[in-house]
Amino acid sequence: ICNMLFAKGAIELYTDAHSEEWIKEAILAHPNVKEIAKMIKVSDSPRYLIYMVMKDETKIILSGVKAYDKDLITCTLSRLGDYTDPRMLAYNTTYEEYYCGNISAGYDNKKFQEYMDLKDINIVLDNYKEFEEFFSSMPCLTKEDINLLKERREKEIKVLQNIDWERVKKHYSYYVVLKADDVGWGQWKVE
Repeated sequence: ICNMLFAKGAIELYTDAHSEEWIKEAILAHPNVKEIAKMIKVSDSPRYLIYMVMKDETKIILSGVKAYDKDLITCTLSRLGDYTDPRMLAYNTTYEEYYCGNISAGYDNKKFQEYMDLKDINIVLDNYKEFEEFFSSMPCLTKEDINLLKERREKEIKVLQNIDWERVKKHYSYYVVLKADDVGWGQWKVE
């Protein structure tokens, strides 16, 4: 048992020691990537926050990036161009208010759902343009729109003028994206 624990610990130390190198190599070797603008190691974790620029100048932020070995790197897509990942417009019956919640399933885009299931970085790098097109097909909410939701003034949100609010109350799935410059990440900044 001691030998097995030692071997497991040695493998984890080796992986942690090489994960930054493996992640950089995998990203920079991809034909769609122009550069890694910033890579930050999350303290006391083998995970990274990565700001990257694609060859067509699309900006992407990946969080929770982790290498399990050279060929298995997972991530969470936090920003793609002008958007954050999709959210579900939902209704909280306890507080009687609408909100935007995180979701992990039910997307009608097969490639994006595959990414959500596997979190494989290669799916993002290979399909980011398709994902961006998918995101742009949804209503895009700004910080002001989110504030209107919090203030229970949802009917004043211009991009949501045509939805059936009663259907949302009955747990109808309605997907939106958030404007990345306004919500969550602020303006694109690399120090």
